Amino acid sequence: MESSASSTQLEQTATKMTTDMRFCGAFSIVYGIFTSLSIIGAIIGIPYIFIGMHIRDAADRFTTFMRSKDENDLLQAFEKQARAFLILKVVMIAGLVIAALAIIISIGVVMEMMNQYN
Repeated sequence: MESSASSTQLEQTATKMTTDMRFCGAFSIVYGIFTSLSIIGAIIGIPYIFIGMHIRDAADRFTTFMRSKDENDLLQAFEKQARAFLILKVVMIAGLVIAALAIIISIGVVMEMMNQYN
């Protein structure tokens, strides 16, 4: 009896998760498209489009796994999800590096401007 209850709870959680994954994937794709309207924005926007596509594909694979119970579907779902997180990690690290460089350059510019007035 407990196995059936935990199985039902697992299915409900997985269904909610895949619904949220589809929403986040679609939102990432739309965000990426709007961000890519500028050339500089495309540097960030294009990876977000790929992140969204991988998240949506992973959600589809999880849904397929829940119906088929085929471990290959589960493996593919995890692979798609892992790929999305890898791309996100690279984008986040690149963003941090760019932000740090912008701060350093800004400090340098302000210091140079202060030296010119003295």
